[in-house]
Amino acid sequence: LHHGRDGLEREAFARAVAEWPGRHADKWWFGFDYLGGSRYGAQIENLRRHFPAEQVRILWYDDFRRDPSGMCRTIFGFLGISPTVEVDTRAELNVSIVPRPGWRLALHTLDAMAPALRRAIGRRRARAILDPVRRVGSYRPRLSPDDRRNIGRVLADDIRRLQEITGRDLAGWMSD
Repeated sequence: LHHGRDGLEREAFARAVAEWPGRHADKWWFGFDYLGGSRYGAQIENLRRHFPAEQVRILWYDDFRRDPSGMCRTIFGFLGISPTVEVDTRAELNVSIVPRPGWRLALHTLDAMAPALRRAIGRRRARAILDPVRRVGSYRPRLSPDDRRNIGRVLADDIRRLQEITGRDLAGWMSD
């Protein structure tokens, strides 16, 4: 999504995934290997080869969405930071959205002006001005059911590997 937001990816998701072998051959940056970066089982196995188990903690985005403050306390505990530190988890920051047709230049201009606006009137007031414009001028694309099924099929072996490593039921990752 952030490649689409920044105008770096012009293809639809399924086409971009299908084009990865050619892009790879042309030496594109690995950040465009959208499914390769989603092979979490292989990545965790690699981490465990290089770091002791007590230095690796697996966290789940779904758990964070459900209880962001609790997840922050878990992370703080793992890092040896006092779990009593308060973190404001209400605002969603760095949300990946894609400009609507005709809005790209306006939104990039807005983003370029944002730091000066925050300095001039403060972060909260700047957000009150900027966020509604961003909402009108952009949207968050969703994967089609076909794309989800295809991703599940392509990543099924790695998802099973991740399930074995973590003991977490990930069957939902391979279904609609």
